[in-house]
Amino acid sequence: MFKKDILIHNEFCYEQEYYPAEDYMLWVKMASVTKLHNLPQVLLEYKIHSLSISQSNQNLQIEKTNFVRSWFLLHSLSSYSEEYCNILTNGYLLNYGRDIEELHKFKNVLKIIVMQNRRQKIFNKGKLNKSLEEYWYLACAKATKNKLRGLKEYLSISMFLFNIYHFAKLLILSIKSA
Repeated sequence: MFKKDILIHNEFCYEQEYYPAEDYMLWVKMASVTKLHNLPQVLLEYKIHSLSISQSNQNLQIEKTNFVRSWFLLHSLSSYSEEYCNILTNGYLLNYGRDIEELHKFKNVLKIIVMQNRRQKIFNKGKLNKSLEEYWYLACAKATKNKLRGLKEYLSISMFLFNIYHFAKLLILSIKSA
């Protein structure tokens, strides 16, 4: 629930380009101008079935949701560009395959986010870094057939706390692929 005036004053509406996550984008934009809360009471129940949007368009919904997350993160840190947003979204979706150049672009955007957050102190540093490190690990694990290269890439970024568990998993993958 929200006041209609918030929508009108800020010219917010559902944007079809974010379908099937247009409601998520609307909430993210509203959160930038007003407080949002989750109510503890269940006010609505609905049935999930194979024809529901969240089931029939699941991959597209995941892609658009990750785009909205990228948009929010970059906008919050005054670092938004369409290019950065697409790079970050592809990183979240682990779309880099074997292209090491794309992985480097992802790493550079992660560095920009961390540096901007250090300056602006928008997000909790520990939580943000933990989240970004997880995505960095997953991207490195998937990035190349030569897992030794993925291990090298993982270690090439010094702004995250070293995660021994992720290092060990990448090391095992490297040994298996050798």
